[in-house]
Amino acid sequence: MNPFFRNTLASSVAKGLVLSGLALTASITALAEKVTVTVKGTVSAGGDMYGIFGVGKDIGGKPFTLTFTFDDARAHKGDAPCADAASVFNGSNPSSPAAAVLTIGHGSFTFGNLPNSTWSAHRDVDSTCGPDALFLSLNEGTYPQVEGFQFKLISVPGKPWATKSIDWHSPLHATDFDSGQNSQSFIIVHPGDFTRLTQGVLVVESVTVQ
Repeated sequence: MNPFFRNTLASSVAKGLVLSGLALTASITALAEKVTVTVKGTVSAGGDMYGIFGVGKDIGGKPFTLTFTFDDARAHKGDAPCADAASVFNGSNPSSPAAAVLTIGHGSFTFGNLPNSTWSAHRDVDSTCGPDALFLSLNEGTYPQVEGFQFKLISVPGKPWATKSIDWHSPLHATDFDSGQNSQSFIIVHPGDFTRLTQGVLVVESVTVQ
């Protein structure tokens, strides 16, 4: 092979490998920045007037799973009363979006697609400021037709969760919650439809952060 072409080919291959390595590193970094929170439990009461979940209008007693994903690298870091015991992130479309998929029965609904979607994620560890806790919320739409969800999960008094980190990338799994504050909710609306909606009150049985 002509030495010129051989050297040019070698140089091109080397550059390609470098670029591929950079792309792979970027992909791994981007993947590592994603936080996924999975909440599971039961719908204590609710109605599905839109037939989203395929189990009839009464969805009370049905199990649910909500998978909430956000990128803390793109989110706004919020303030907390005890900075060493809490981590707060807020975001909105399109600069720092989040998505949440709620599954009940045979159907699912995705929150976070609307252009004015806003969200918040708050993680506390047991301290003088308060008990272990997770707060998740997402709202979107135009008043009075606003849809979204909220979760306020607090550890049982005297029974702190095992994980002692406010880092959202530190794994967490909890199944014990203060029953007096374990009442979460969601609502789904269709713009222009003021006579129907899908909503539910939820009792959480487990939460996992990874």
